[in-house]
Amino acid sequence: MIVTPENIRIKVVYYGPGASGKTTSVRYIAQKLGAKNLVEISEATGRTVFFDYLPVAKRIGDREVLVSLYTVAGQAVYATTKKLILNGADGIVFVADSSKERLEENVAFLKELDEFLREIGMDLNYIPFVLQYNKRDLEDALPLDVLQERLNTFGVPFYETVACEGRGVLEVFDAIVALILDRYGVGC
Repeated sequence: MIVTPENIRIKVVYYGPGASGKTTSVRYIAQKLGAKNLVEISEATGRTVFFDYLPVAKRIGDREVLVSLYTVAGQAVYATTKKLILNGADGIVFVADSSKERLEENVAFLKELDEFLREIGMDLNYIPFVLQYNKRDLEDALPLDVLQERLNTFGVPFYETVACEGRGVLEVFDAIVALILDRYGVGC
């Protein structure tokens, strides 16, 4: 986090399995906040390669909060890139796919996130962190209590979303920004 009299700069990383809704969430934020500078590095299939990046500005009180949003690629081959993107993160949004068949993959990616953070000298217990349970509209979406039991071992705030419709996405964005500002005691 960088704080000046005029603005606050923070970095938020959207992390989770491939096709869980990370890029879709960031696209929706870009659309709703009028940001036209989303950088997507993706394959022809639409899958993220390396990362996505979106700088957005949000006015809170008399200060401007400049948020750099990143997504990481879900594929295992990008482990080194994931660590580079995570380095210096002020907050993390873990995007979980709510479908029953993806539960174990969500658990594995959450464990991977925790391990990667520890490798770069960070700790998920001490960084602002929220869970985004995405795809809540699916017929095979797991009950919330199952997701909570298996994924929310850190006891962090959680939100139900349908990123393709934008449902709940801005609430998650607002929540992580508020958690970061509160964690670091930066009033606006």
